[in-house]
Amino acid sequence: MGIMEQRNIVVLAHPDWLEGYETNTKELVQKFIREHNVLFVQAPVSRTHTLSNTKHPAIKKRISVLKREVEPLIQLQKKLWMYYPDFKEEPLGLAFNTWSYNYINKLNSQRLAKAILKVTKKIGFEDFVLFNDRNPLLGMHLKELLDPTKYIYYLSHCTFSEINENLAAKQEEKLLKKADTIITNSRYYEYYAKKINSQTFYVGQGHTEVNKDKLFKQNKLRKLVGNHLPIIGTIARTYPENMDIAILKEMLIERPNWNFILLSQNAAQYDFYQNSGLAEFSNFTTVHCQSEVEKNTYLQEVDVCLLPEVLNEDNIGKYPANLDTLLSLGKAVVATRHIANELFSEHVYMASTAEEFIVKAEHALAEDNDRLKRERIAFAGMHNWENTISAIYHSIGFGEKDTLVA
Repeated sequence: MGIMEQRNIVVLAHPDWLEGYETNTKELVQKFIREHNVLFVQAPVSRTHTLSNTKHPAIKKRISVLKREVEPLIQLQKKLWMYYPDFKEEPLGLAFNTWSYNYINKLNSQRLAKAILKVTKKIGFEDFVLFNDRNPLLGMHLKELLDPTKYIYYLSHCTFSEINENLAAKQEEKLLKKADTIITNSRYYEYYAKKINSQTFYVGQGHTEVNKDKLFKQNKLRKLVGNHLPIIGTIARTYPENMDIAILKEMLIERPNWNFILLSQNAAQYDFYQNSGLAEFSNFTTVHCQSEVEKNTYLQEVDVCLLPEVLNEDNIGKYPANLDTLLSLGKAVVATRHIANELFSEHVYMASTAEEFIVKAEHALAEDNDRLKRERIAFAGMHNWENTISAIYHSIGFGEKDTLVA
């Protein structure tokens, strides 16, 4: 019988643990601390942000740390510490050439490394693994400065700030060569990184299962459309410009007897779609949802779900979490064919043009049955955080050690 050998993990993260949004890395940390100790290191606050974003809760907290009003090191749970670096990051926007950029970036890394070493010593991390949540800037020199037992780079979709994307890509390519192991939740990034570093592994992504007990039965959509014709639903995107409006318009024209419903949880999204020209069609309706539960309740009435996407890096680089949500409800889905969605191709209808979307939607309407619904639900259930963390441990060599059983 074996148990997992306990490790110390230093996580270099982007969003604030207490004030920031939820991320994959936060989910992973909660799994890490079942067996390992974790120091969650926030990125240092930029000098410019302390002047311009003083009302933001996370920035206010950092300023309090800098003023010595708040302790920079906080123990959140038994095996989890969070650390706010007690210095200001010099803004890379001040760089006027490559030399000055590299100088400022290395200076920031040196200050951060010094702070991390001080804290790891304080909490008893004699050695540690470094887990970099896609920060190619501060992370560039940390392997040399910290000498971790292993340097893991987590490559997932994010938006770079303060520097242009071309510069970020060049920096990241250098860092990918340095990393001991690269893990990614994206097939697109797996393909990209593996050309640079063979120690690249796709680990997938868990998703929060829909609690069907919280959903209530209703016939609001059917009453809204006022007929018994097919209801074809789609979900408003966080960034509406990522949805292929042209495909939806052509489908509205070609299938006037289908009821097209767009479910939106955001007022700005609602306004975007109302002004996109879709609202001009009599068979199109936008429904504003007050919550995730209400959205999923409406989805129960949808016969076929559509996810027509513009082919850009934002779409093909992300893990398609929406597909897991829809499949976990047993829904028939037609989605744009691209590398991120291919993982789902056995359970999701793939299309590239409006004509293909129409044909696949017709197939879905004709052949949907209870067996297919059960298969979709089971497939989505495989994409859980337990399987993801197992894949990570396997890829980075966190195995079991033998122990004697009395």
